[in-house]
Amino acid sequence: MNPTPPPKPTGLPGKPKPPPRPPPASLREFLFTADAPAKRFIAQVLRSPLPRPDAVAMEALVRDVGNSPAASTKLAKAIAELPSRGSQIAQLLADIAEQISRAKTSVTIPIPALTPTTPLEELRRAVAAMGSVPQEESERAKRKQWVHFLLAAAWLKGAVTGPALADVLVALGNMKPKGEDPEGALAVLLVRNLNKSGPRAEALAVYLLQQARLSVALQDRQALADTNRRLQAELDGLKAKIGELETQCANTSATVRERDAQIGQLTRDLADQQAVARQSRRALRARFNGLLQGEVSNLLRDAQAAAMQPVRPHIITDRLESLANIIKKETLWLESSE
Repeated sequence: MNPTPPPKPTGLPGKPKPPPRPPPASLREFLFTADAPAKRFIAQVLRSPLPRPDAVAMEALVRDVGNSPAASTKLAKAIAELPSRGSQIAQLLADIAEQISRAKTSVTIPIPALTPTTPLEELRRAVAAMGSVPQEESERAKRKQWVHFLLAAAWLKGAVTGPALADVLVALGNMKPKGEDPEGALAVLLVRNLNKSGPRAEALAVYLLQQARLSVALQDRQALADTNRRLQAELDGLKAKIGELETQCANTSATVRERDAQIGQLTRDLADQQAVARQSRRALRARFNGLLQGEVSNLLRDAQAAAMQPVRPHIITDRLESLANIIKKETLWLESSE
């Protein structure tokens, strides 16, 4: 078996490698140099921070980057390579991104200050308003870039973090863009902006916290459901008891009305009996008054005449018999009138 012959020399000298390009000496140089890798630049400035541009240089940098699509793309790439938001370069890129976003946004759209205490709802309204401005097709990509810069600055400055970050991811995770719907555009841009190595770890930690909270909430919900069933059973029992009491009350009311009617009838009967009794007393009084003043008085006068001379015993006897008959007659009448 013959060994493999070594390769024949070509006779041409090897092409020397070009010397490595020196890293950009400033942020402006990086942003306006086409072949400067963002990952390499971020790693470099994390080791050796660059001086922050003064106010005049910063204003010129914001203006020039905002007017250059290539430089804006380089800024977005640099933000995507940031491992965290606590470095000097992170805050510098956040300031540039925020100022560009504010400069390119209509003055009629209020953009809140980006601080850890910024209400998430205010930021959402600002982004939705930025996405709803009617523009030409050629301007829509730029508009999305300005929204991306605002959201990136919000994350780098702590306006979107912790539970708010998890809330945004959970609320927007299932949203799908529908044409130029600003809410759909917000979902796509925000998830794209936050789905990076830096915020991803924080979102995972908060997600685990939210899962624990969800487990507790589910337990509380089950306990509330059990309590609700128990209270519903008690409520049904009370309703049944109320029904029984209402029936008893209706029966009692009917009994009271019946007795009231009986009492009314008895009262009327008593009044009628009292009227009859008064009439009977008046009739009896009149009868005896007439009897005493009439026949009895006459008989007594006749009896008194017996004292005249000569004495007439038969007259006295006759008058006494007549008086006895009258008393017997009246006694029988009284007995028959009971």
